[in-house]
Amino acid sequence: MHTVATLALAASAAATDPSHHRCDCAAIVDSILRTDAAEATAATAASAAPPDASEPARIRYTKHEFGYNLEGDWDAIVALAKKCREEVLRAGGGSQRVRISLAMGTRLDKKSTLEDKLKAVHEKNLMAG
Repeated sequence: MHTVATLALAASAAATDPSHHRCDCAAIVDSILRTDAAEATAATAASAAPPDASEPARIRYTKHEFGYNLEGDWDAIVALAKKCREEVLRAGGGSQRVRISLAMGTRLDKKSTLEDKLKAVHEKNLMAG
């Protein structure tokens, strides 16, 4: 199901851990998104047939100061959030907590794209400003 979402990811360590080095969550998410996009592109290029459920689902994204705007399949976005959490915990740097904020919206009444959502937010900010 086509979905537009916003993802923010943060990790923190216990305050008592002096050896803690903050985990670079943005670098982890960037790496996962770039790898997933490359795999989806390679899978499409390798086959003339339409993609099936076994191929990676492509997530379109833009980065902003608080996280990422995402567009893609609902299950692919949820899987991305799970993958990010697992990678942050694995990479760690002493992280004891991972916080993921994920706001997702699906429109059934009309086709909605990432650009449509960004334009609507921008227009709303202009009216409020």
